[in-house]
Amino acid sequence: MRLFIRLGWLLTILLPVSAAEQTPGPAGQPDNRIVVELPDPIKQALRERMRRNLSDIQRIQKALADAEFNKAADVAEYSLGLSSLGPHNTRQASYMPDAMRQMGNAMHGASSRVALAAQEEDTVKALGLLAEVTALCVGCHATYRAK
Repeated sequence: MRLFIRLGWLLTILLPVSAAEQTPGPAGQPDNRIVVELPDPIKQALRERMRRNLSDIQRIQKALADAEFNKAADVAEYSLGLSSLGPHNTRQASYMPDAMRQMGNAMHGASSRVALAAQEEDTVKALGLLAEVTALCVGCHATYRAK
């Protein structure tokens, strides 16, 4: 069992890197991402959440740049981190392939680690962890497409 858990986390870490290198090319080239069929309300809610996540990442960056560590930690944990998870995540996750769900969970966990680094007032560590958050976002978007 432990081997499967370790393999799952290894895939969660490695898949975004390789997937980011395979981001769909210019218009006219085939989109080879995995299609995830979602009911329209779930798809709309997921897309709204993705846009909010992007905005949250920008807010974290700005707060870190301004040395507003408490603000960065709050946004990282309560808007994007594990504390932000709720019933909407359960509804959306039930339609996702396991690897996609694992990538999402890893992203939320990485954001919680950003919050801890911000609480330590360690900008370099927080930015490094924020890069992990965005790598997971890039990898997921390069691998999956909602339909």
